[in-house]
This record gives sequence, structure tokens and C-alpha cells, in this order.
Amino acid sequence: LGEINIQLELGQERLAASEASLKSIAPLLEEASDPELVERLERLKDLWETRKQDAQNQIALAELQLKEREENKEPAIEQAQQAASDFLKSSGLNLLLGILVLGAVFLGMGAIQRAWSRFRPTRKKGRSFSTRLSSLVWSILTVLLAVGGMIGTFNAQGDILLVSISVLFLFGVGWAAMKTLPGMIDQFRMMLNMGAVREDERLIYEGLPWKVNAISFRTELLNPLLNGGTLTLPTRMLAGMLSRPPGPDEEWFPSKKDDWILLSDGTFGKVSYQTPSSVQIVPPGGSQKVYNTLQYMDLSPMVLSTGFRREIFFGIDYQLISDATTRIPQAMEKYLQEVLEKRLGENLNHLEVQLAEAGDSALKLCVLVDCKGDAASQWPYIPMWVHTALVDLCNQNGWGIPFPQLQIHTDSK
Repeated sequence: LGEINIQLELGQERLAASEASLKSIAPLLEEASDPELVERLERLKDLWETRKQDAQNQIALAELQLKEREENKEPAIEQAQQAASDFLKSSGLNLLLGILVLGAVFLGMGAIQRAWSRFRPTRKKGRSFSTRLSSLVWSILTVLLAVGGMIGTFNAQGDILLVSISVLFLFGVGWAAMKTLPGMIDQFRMMLNMGAVREDERLIYEGLPWKVNAISFRTELLNPLLNGGTLTLPTRMLAGMLSRPPGPDEEWFPSKKDDWILLSDGTFGKVSYQTPSSVQIVPPGGSQKVYNTLQYMDLSPMVLSTGFRREIFFGIDYQLISDATTRIPQAMEKYLQEVLEKRLGENLNHLEVQLAEAGDSALKLCVLVDCKGDAASQWPYIPMWVHTALVDLCNQNGWGIPFPQLQIHTDSK
């Protein structure tokens, strides 16, 4: 098509030159009187008329060819469909056969590995180095056999195009592998459980503790105390990280679901859920408060569901100083024991009242209340019950309860 357009443009240029030449010859013929000059001009005129006719014929031929091409030209979609059809007829079936061979090799090798895993003796704990090494070698062998089988199928079918494409692709993969060789070596070491990250150890990932549950080409991280606490990552993402054996009593998260907790910002409530991204606290009354998981950990949650102690201070008047270490604490302890047993039942572990401090305007007594975890929901109410009971007891016995006093001293002159 491009060549025809060039011929058309050339013909148009020749036609224009011929017409210009004939136009300039015409006045010369009219003015010429010399017979010899007239004869020469006539020959020149005939020459340019011949060239004009040739140019017109060239233009007509080029236009005719363009018209035929336009009439016979197929739409782009039809051409694409035709190209796709030609490819499917020539290489499509071979490509399908190659993919089937690739999948069959992967499935067959996987089935053999699973069968061998079922019949071989099982170890009580972990996987041995030989098991990991054989698994890694088997995986590499599976890939090589699958790719080799696919290329062999293309070659057996005589499809040079697909063989060439496959070889070029393998060269590209090999070149990329050479560039990432150090990282691949670290990944293979981790897969053999010889790297900085090892199975059944504790790993800190994005600020949270995780158990390295399994390492292969992908690594499974597990936190048993989090809802949805399972992460599957490409092993290469663990490059540069370190794991360590967990302590015998080391927890995987500060709290558990349904624990009653107290945060350093004063929030008290029950853990509704805790996930790798957020923790929801439900205070008494049913409102909800959601924290980012890392923010929640920074607030040092104190778990009350495992048991807790409350320290409540109560002041009495200095006029009672003679009984402040004996009779009064004993009476308070006996009375509080009765009151709190009605409130807490068997969840009351221990109760004790002692003089804590001789303050500026009062003798401060400390009430120690130890409770079981089942009483955690009563955390905010225990100080109320204690103060109410002690005020009643003071009223019954006529014990004075002081209030803060301000003394002003003046110099007398």
C-alpha cells in the first residue's frame, strides 16, 4: 500500500511538470517565425504531451490499485480474528497439550509426595533436616520435569515457535534468578530450617508476636490468641528478620477474648474481639471502643480475669489514734468480710485492713481486697461497696471521718 501511494505521488508530480512545460511552450510557438525553431518546439511539445499522457496513465493505474485494495481490505477485527484462528490452528493445540503435560507432572509429583508422606514413619516433633532437604529437592525436580515435559511436547509436535518462546522465557527467568541469587540462598536456608527464622519459634512481624508454624516457599505465621490470627506470606518477605524460641510461659498476646481488662488510659471493659488489626472493648453498659492492635498493646492492658487486688484508702479522725492499729481495723475487716461475701460470694479470696499512713489531717487505713477472676466485672463497684460499708460502720460506732483542713498561722507582734 505504501509503494502504491509513492507511485501516485510521483505521477502527480510528473503531470504537474508536464502541464507547466506545455504551458510555457505554447506562447513560444505562436511567436516563432523561424521554421527550424518551430520544428524544434513542435518536437518538444510532442515530448511533453507524451510525458503528460504517461503521467496520467500512471496516476490512473495507481488510483485503480488503491481502489482495489480498499475494496478487498478486511476490517482490523476480522484480521485479528483471522490471525488468532491461524495461531490456534497451527500452535493452539500444541500449547494446550504442553499445558496439560505441565499440570499432569505437577499433580503426579504432588500425589507421589503425599503418598510417601503417609507411608513413611512420622516424627513426634518437627521435621528433620533430611525431610526438609528432600522436600526442597523434590519441589525443584518437579518444576524442572514439568517445564521440560512441556518443552519436550512442543518439540515432539515440531512447533519451533513455541519451543523458541519457551527457551527465551527460561533464559529470562534464569537471568532474573542470577540477579536475586543471594536472596534465594537465604530463602532456601530458611526452608531447610537453618536460617535466621525457624519453625516453632517466636517472630515479631509488624509489631505483633507470631509463631512460625511452617516454612516452605510460603511461610505460615500463627497467633493462637487472635481472631483470624493466621498469616501466609512469601518466605522472601522474612529476609532480614530474626526468630527465637518462646519462653515456657510466654503469652502470645496480652489478653484473650472475653477477658476483662483495664488500660492505662483508664478504659475498663470486656474484650469483644481481638484481631491482627484491631481490638474492641465493651465497657459496662454496652458501649464499644475500638483500638488499633498496636495502640492497644502500648496501653499496657492489665488482665483482671486471672484475679486482681483492689487497694481502697479510708481516713479516720486523729482522735481515734489509740485504736487505729488494733480495734478499729479489726472491726472494719470483720464488717467488710460480711458485706463483701454477700456481694462477691466465693470470688472473695482475701480481705485485710491495715493502717497505711498518718496523714496531715487523717489516719489513712488501707483495705486490701483480693478477688478471683470471675469477679472482674465488679472491679469499678468494689470501692463503692467498701466506702459505703465503712461509712455505715463509722456512723454506728461514732467514729469521726475527717475532712481536709487549712490552717493559717500569723505572727503576733
